[in-house]
Amino acid sequence: MFEKLIIDKINQTLRVKQNILKDNELVKKIDEITR
Repeated sequence: MFEKLIIDKINQTLRVKQNILKDNELVKKIDEITR
């Protein structure tokens, strides 16, 4: 049970990191387009 909580937490953190990376890429692209 406890291990599952840890794994869920890790997966959640990874998803958040991936989303932040995607957002950063989007921001860069939009930046290039609007410049």
